[in-house]
Amino acid sequence: MIVPMLKISAFIIARNEQDNIARALKSLLSFCDEIILVDTGSTDKTKEIALNYTDKIFDFKWVDDFSAARNFALSKCTGDWIIYLDADDELDPENQNLIQETILNSPPDVIGYYVNYRYSGETELLTARIFRNLPGLHFAMPVHEYLELTEEQKKAFRVVKNITVIHHKDARENQNTILRNIKILQKSLKHQPENHHLRFFLAREKYNLGEFAEAREILSKLANNPPVEDPSYLYLIFLHLGLCYQKIKDAQMAIKAFQKAESYYPRLAEPLVYEADTWLYQMNNPDKAALLYKQVLAMPKPETGFPVNASFYYDYPKKQLQKIEKLKLPIALVCGYYGLPNIGDELMLAAIIKKYPQHRIIVASYNPEITRKIHDVEAVPHHHAWFDHALTQAQLVIIGGGTLFHDQGLTQNDNVRYYCGIINQAVTQHRDVVIYGVGVDKIGLKSNQQLISENFRHCSEITVRDELSKTRLLKYGVISPQIRVADDLACQLKPSEYLGTPAENAPGNSAESVPEISPQSPALSVQSAGEVRPLIGINLCPPVVGGAADYQQKIEKELVPFIIASQKEYSFIFIPGTEKDLEFASYLKEKTGLDIPVFSPEAGGSYLSSYFKVINSCSRFIAARFHLVLLAHLLQKPVEALPYAEKTDSLIKKYQIPRFRFPPFVPPTP
Repeated sequence: MIVPMLKISAFIIARNEQDNIARALKSLLSFCDEIILVDTGSTDKTKEIALNYTDKIFDFKWVDDFSAARNFALSKCTGDWIIYLDADDELDPENQNLIQETILNSPPDVIGYYVNYRYSGETELLTARIFRNLPGLHFAMPVHEYLELTEEQKKAFRVVKNITVIHHKDARENQNTILRNIKILQKSLKHQPENHHLRFFLAREKYNLGEFAEAREILSKLANNPPVEDPSYLYLIFLHLGLCYQKIKDAQMAIKAFQKAESYYPRLAEPLVYEADTWLYQMNNPDKAALLYKQVLAMPKPETGFPVNASFYYDYPKKQLQKIEKLKLPIALVCGYYGLPNIGDELMLAAIIKKYPQHRIIVASYNPEITRKIHDVEAVPHHHAWFDHALTQAQLVIIGGGTLFHDQGLTQNDNVRYYCGIINQAVTQHRDVVIYGVGVDKIGLKSNQQLISENFRHCSEITVRDELSKTRLLKYGVISPQIRVADDLACQLKPSEYLGTPAENAPGNSAESVPEISPQSPALSVQSAGEVRPLIGINLCPPVVGGAADYQQKIEKELVPFIIASQKEYSFIFIPGTEKDLEFASYLKEKTGLDIPVFSPEAGGSYLSSYFKVINSCSRFIAARFHLVLLAHLLQKPVEALPYAEKTDSLIKKYQIPRFRFPPFVPPTP
């Protein structure tokens, strides 16, 4: 008996998804017999791009209801089995072949499969994405829609561990998306005022929008008078209610809500982690928090339809326990230009953190949230009561990294007075003060020179990053034996620690080896006659007072002609060191007529790794900013400098780095 082949249909609904749709459709091509695209009103090239993958494109008038659009797409599917994606989803490339195999080998009593859905990095859950094309199956809810299944149908679904749908949009949706969802939910509630699912999702969107009090009010009503006794529903209500209380700083009520959520599903780590965080950060009880984090570490990650954060089942509680242990260590308060972010300052902060492993590091930052994400340390804002409190608690104060002491380049520059003031406060409170790895620029005001002379003498250690800084301190009256010159702090970092696995370390020129570029950018490497063009990284920095007079002219007369003349030989990527550098990205586009990709560092803890990896992917590097020249040198990349200030000149002399010149520099054969 010949078994007929099963036909597999896939569908996607989309609107203005030209940046994502090709990736999603391409991941379906190898096993689907038909692909349905339902467009709900695109005004970009979504449909035009989709025609490269399918001719089954249907228009659907948007009615503020995602389930209606999905059900319309479902009605167009003619296959025996169906799989669906969002436009910004992608099937994990490594396991796409398992889908057809799973469907072909399905027992008759199985009507569908739960697969792993991964979004926002660590967050994942099981979701019904593959199912038989059976009469009556449909989607419910106008937003956050789902395949509605009876209890009997749920029993006929199985879990496939190795099939993963990857969601490429950050789960922290942008404000426009949240406002759209709230509008749809409020519209639906007018017709179904007692629909508790709609009210729950409205509360969740209010939370995402930052309206925590309003979200708490809705959830409190649902919790006090639950419309159903479904444990999964009550778990979600109390979990989100706890998060609302946490945000409005009602720690005791947050803990009660998390404990209630945990009582419904004790195998999930989320309530325990959130409760532990509340004990640690709001109740100031690290011992109670540690007990909960240890409890979480003993929990295996479950297979569940609830959203779970994979890091909660290992990495996060482990890191939190390490932080709690650090609470017992002496505090070192680090002050400098951190959190802006500027790659040079962040590299120097990373080196300072490594130098003081036996201290609890607290960083005075101009953006504490960014500092926490990049370095995974405690951070407090400058000019704030939290900073004052940290200063009173610190045993050691480190003024470190960057050219902190100068009064040039700004109409009102209080750097010297501010940082000398910190030294004075610390010394008055009998704290040990270290000046570590700083640069000292020109200081014109006699009053500022006097402040340095008076305050630096109280520091137990003074380390500067070049002889020029030492010369200036001596000129201002700082005693010579106190001053030590050392290489820039970034030189103490090991590039191998930031480049990942050995396979990732290999220099390459492909787009895959570069962490992230702007969405509108073309590929980073160009295939030509079977060869990949070498990739050149370019960095330019807006000149400061005292910068080289011919800097702009050198860019105009040499760099721009080089890029134009070399476009068939090389690919280019612009690598800004700070946001200020981005003005040169548009400048180069205007002058060269080329759409040069712009590198953007990854968010979170991979910020520094992003820079190491993108520079490592370049065959050659042309840079103006001090620390990008230095990074290229540390990675042993052929680098040419376009000096914009005397500190870059000092780097050129120290390491004999060639200056950029036209025609192009050819590195010597090893």
